[in-house]
Amino acid sequence: WRPGRNHFSVPLASGDETRPGTCYFAPMARRKPWYLVLALLICSGLGAWGATDAWATIEIYRGAQLDPNVVEVSHDEDRKAVSAALDHMVAAMDSERARAFPLAIGELVLGVAMFVFAAAAINGRGGARRALVQITVAQMLLVAAIFFATPKSRAADIAFRGEVTAAKMIEAGQPRPEVRDRTLPALRVFWQGTSIAALALRAVIAGLIVVALTRSRSRAYYEPQPGPNET
Repeated sequence: WRPGRNHFSVPLASGDETRPGTCYFAPMARRKPWYLVLALLICSGLGAWGATDAWATIEIYRGAQLDPNVVEVSHDEDRKAVSAALDHMVAAMDSERARAFPLAIGELVLGVAMFVFAAAAINGRGGARRALVQITVAQMLLVAAIFFATPKSRAADIAFRGEVTAAKMIEAGQPRPEVRDRTLPALRVFWQGTSIAALALRAVIAGLIVVALTRSRSRAYYEPQPGPNET
């Protein structure tokens, strides 16, 4: 046996003579590091979520109608408030269409690409891992661009969700003045802070994904394994 080799020689009898033979060990199968598996699964989820969200935005810009009647509200005052908030959200989206629509298309393309390359990387494609690093960075930059390029749409969406929540709380029997004067403003502030925190969390997740995909053990997993005759 020789150190550094995956085989050793043994004598084999052949009549009155002996000749050396070689017994080979099969190379051990490599296992994915746990952080690589986790990063690839998160990439699959982020890709699917991004593509779905982008497609919903594209559908709205293509003329899909938003019906305020899907929210069941019995009081006329609350129903009018929900409808007005929805109209304001649609108007805000229209005012930012020149920026939001191309960004939504880019988000759809990157989302599909991230999902596909994550699946390929899970199946052991080294090129998919390298591409996935670039796609992760590009998607994070695009998400940040959408956040800063569509402030009116985001504010209008928060206002619409606030009106829907307020209407449901009033339907449940809570006092209207307390809901309108206290709860609703607090919810709007909370959702605004949540949107900023979500962007920061998304950036952290993207950074961790890149780190997991570029660690030495992750790179080594995708390197070709030596054959039985290779040292």
